Amino acid sequence: MEIETDPGFLKKLLFNEATTCGTSAIVLPDGKFLLVKSDPQFSALLLSAKDIEKKLQENLVK
Repeated sequence: MEIETDPGFLKKLLFNEATTCGTSAIVLPDGKFLLVKSDPQFSALLLSAKDIEKKLQENLVK
C-alpha cells in the first residue's frame, strides 16, 4: 500500500533508504519524528509514549 501525501517531499526526506519490510514514521506534535525501519505489521503502533521517548533519546546519543 502506498499513501500519497505530497509530491514526494516526505518520501525523499524520511523514506530514502530501502528496507526489507518497510518503514513506519511516528511524527510528534513538537516536530520530532522517529523512524522504525523494517517494521513488520506496523509494530510501531504498539509503542507507548515512554518507548518512543526512549528511542528518541537513544538516537540522539548515536
